[in-house]
Amino acid sequence: MAIPHREKEGYNERKQKAKTIMSEELLQQFYHTDKYEIGDTYKTKPIEMKFYLQENEPDQEEVNVLAEFINVTTDSTQNREEKVKNVLRIIIKKEKETWRVTSVEELNMRVL
Repeated sequence: MAIPHREKEGYNERKQKAKTIMSEELLQQFYHTDKYEIGDTYKTKPIEMKFYLQENEPDQEEVNVLAEFINVTTDSTQNREEKVKNVLRIIIKKEKETWRVTSVEELNMRVL
């Protein structure tokens, strides 16, 4: 599964933001530790992000979103960069008055 953004800088802020929009299960999948443990040299960051929202009705309780982006992974210890094009299906469900991401499925991945 593509992890859209992994980087030590801003980890706690991204985790706090994720708490407001992700189900508990997804939060544990993407942010399972209290602090960033990979190190300073490894980063994964999405670029050229595009989102396609399913047409929805006002009373709809679930919406599908397609996310298309390029994940740029850099490892400064090996002076290496890799680009991977990803397409994800994201399911967002209404829980009370809040919309939460409940599922992320990788539909396509291609190394560029």
